[in-house]
Amino acid sequence: MTHQQATTLKLKIDDTDLSFSVSNYVPERKYLTGTDVYDYWCKISLSVSNKFFNYKKLHDEMLTSQEIDILTEQLAELLNGRLKSPRTLDFLEPDIEFTFYPKHDIYPKHDIRSNANTLYAEPGHEMLDVLLDLKIWLTDSEGAYIAQSYTISLGREEIEALLDYLKNLTDNP
Repeated sequence: MTHQQATTLKLKIDDTDLSFSVSNYVPERKYLTGTDVYDYWCKISLSVSNKFFNYKKLHDEMLTSQEIDILTEQLAELLNGRLKSPRTLDFLEPDIEFTFYPKHDIYPKHDIRSNANTLYAEPGHEMLDVLLDLKIWLTDSEGAYIAQSYTISLGREEIEALLDYLKNLTDNP
């Protein structure tokens, strides 16, 4: 299998920089006879940084090609309103997980003014949209997973950018 050069998705979310890239993706239609989905690992590069946190993994086999396809499908369902309740997507390798929050499950009636914890909603910002949490499970200096994680929330614009990136990668319509 040849190494494919990945383009990188770069997002600025508030004061946090997020970079994500995938290489070595193989569409299911190109799997070789006698192989299974676990023979097709993608190389993932992920970095998240802000003034409090700095995380970087480069060319790590975090996701299979099939898991990339599933993530792409779930993002499309979230954005198209077909996802009706929150859903968490975790993977064979426990580095990352995604939690999808459909519009109607963030706050009742999508209006944050109905939340008792909301003191003020600037006009035009009363309605909440879909949300995606990316949770990164942290490791110690030797690479063993520890019971700590970092979560970054993506809004519609960032979710759309991630979906566009993955669709471009996977050639999904």
